[in-house]
Amino acid sequence: MNAVSSAVADDLLRALKDLVGDRATAAAAVREHHSRGESYHTPAAPDLIVYPRTTAEISAIVRAAAERRVPIVAFGAGTSLEGQVLALHGGV
Repeated sequence: MNAVSSAVADDLLRALKDLVGDRATAAAAVREHHSRGESYHTPAAPDLIVYPRTTAEISAIVRAAAERRVPIVAFGAGTSLEGQVLALHGGV
């Protein structure tokens, strides 16, 4: 159930690539990997994945997503049992 339009996702991906280069992606395999944790919940893939390295990059990513009203879902090791890593409304 992605709520992010492809035009918005494409625009945001361009902006994120300007910020972090190839550490921003919409690759299907990467999105699929980030679509689930260890829970039994139905997978829900984000539209984009970003691998920030600094707090400045995180701030810029959050700013870019907020300007486009795109949700952000934090993903660490993917060991969530509760489902909080699922991008129920798409996003980053």
